[in-house]
Parts: sequence; C-alpha cells; structure tokens
Amino acid sequence: MNMDNSYERLNLRAKMDIKATNWLTVGGNLIFSNALKYNEQNAAWNEAYFAVPIMPVYDESNTAADPTNYSNAQDLGYRAGQNPFPTMDFNIDRMKIKKLLSNFYLEFNLLPKTLNFKTSYNYSYTDIDERIINLPWFIGNSFQNPNATITRNRSNYNNHIWDNVLTF
Repeated sequence: MNMDNSYERLNLRAKMDIKATNWLTVGGNLIFSNALKYNEQNAAWNEAYFAVPIMPVYDESNTAADPTNYSNAQDLGYRAGQNPFPTMDFNIDRMKIKKLLSNFYLEFNLLPKTLNFKTSYNYSYTDIDERIINLPWFIGNSFQNPNATITRNRSNYNNHIWDNVLTF
C-alpha cells in the first residue's frame, strides 16, 4: 500500500564545558529538534486485511463512485466495501513536532579531591501541531464518507528538573 508514511527530522546540538577556575566548572548543552511526520491510515490497513482478494482496486462500471471509481465489495455480495484505497487516499494525518532539550550546570570543587557540589538545571519542551483531513468520497450507499472534516490538535509539554548533588 503506497500511502504517505514519512518522518523527517532536523536536529541541532550545542555543547559547552568551561573550566572557569580551578574550583569552578560551568557547562551545558542544548538540543533543538524540528520534525514533520505523516501518520499512516491504520483504518486502511484494517480494511486491507479484510479486502476481497478477487476484487480489483478500480471498477470503471461503478459510475456512481466519486471522485474515483473504486471497487465496492458490496457489489460482489459482501456486507462491507472492504477496499482500503478510499480511506488511504482521502485522509491526511500530519504532525509538526518541535522539541527543545537543555541542561546547564555549575560544579564547585569545595575541598580538592574531597568535597564537590554540583547543581544542574534540565528543561524540556515539546510542541505538537497535528492536522487531520478527511475528504468526502462515495463508493456505494454503505461505503462512503459524505462529510469533509479538518481536525486540528495542538499540545505543549514542558518539564523542569533541578538536581543538587554533594559528593564527599
């Protein structure tokens, strides 16, 4: 099944560690990720599993079908359309994903080779923008999607962690 199921991502990373003095080390790293993901249509895989093996994908005699003359298993006496191609071709599920991961730290050498203190701050942020488009199609009376819909979901997540460690 030739459906748009792709994932493209660009990552940028920066890292810095500086020995400021003989008793202080400063550092951090930052990762930015930008991704574009097209999800496969799981319903099409389910319909492909139950598809009729003798049924062709297209049926030119099905002139009522719109916008494409896909075959309908109901015309062969089955109870459902069982053709995965309308679901696959007329549904688009796209996600734009942006992530930021960061870590900054200070490390103090309070007593040489005896007592160290390290404080670190971690922050992560994720933004997901999902758009699902379902286009209308008609293959048969019980095998159709009469309404066009566009659904948009936007979600943001963030997480903060502050660690302090004293090592003796």
